[in-house]
Amino acid sequence: MRRRRFNFQFNRLFQQGERQLIRLIVLGSVILVIVQFGLAREPVQFYLQMAREIESPYLELNLTEQTVTAPASSQTDSTAQTRLYKITLKATPNSPVRVFQNDQELGILTKGELGLAVQAGIIRLDAGKVKQPIQVQVIKLDPRLSQPQLNRIFYCNGDIQEIWIGN
Repeated sequence: MRRRRFNFQFNRLFQQGERQLIRLIVLGSVILVIVQFGLAREPVQFYLQMAREIESPYLELNLTEQTVTAPASSQTDSTAQTRLYKITLKATPNSPVRVFQNDQELGILTKGELGLAVQAGIIRLDAGKVKQPIQVQVIKLDPRLSQPQLNRIFYCNGDIQEIWIGN
């Protein structure tokens, strides 16, 4: 009788341990699935990121001899070393992408299109506050410029893109 009671208690303890182990395994599996979904990337965002890296890689340029002086606001001096070029950008979909050059804000693409007067060098498209992928296209370009090309598309996905302006 004593042996039966011991076996019965042992079986009960074993069954409780088995239940706890099964619960722990199921809980671990659920947590693993939740973490995997959290780390998974949307395929469209992954494609846009890869396209952005392929189409517009970062360039390292050494501009040691570039001299740029800002013209006076009230007068235009033909001897100034600064040349301004006209460029028009279009954002699809309309989003508040900020445009900077030399740490000065040139404008915001809130209405979709923005005409700018820029200097040779780098302009930055800041889409850091935008939560969706955006395409910024060069729709009008000064004929004296060779970079960027007309109708070139830059992909912004909550980051900063750099555009080289040059002839």
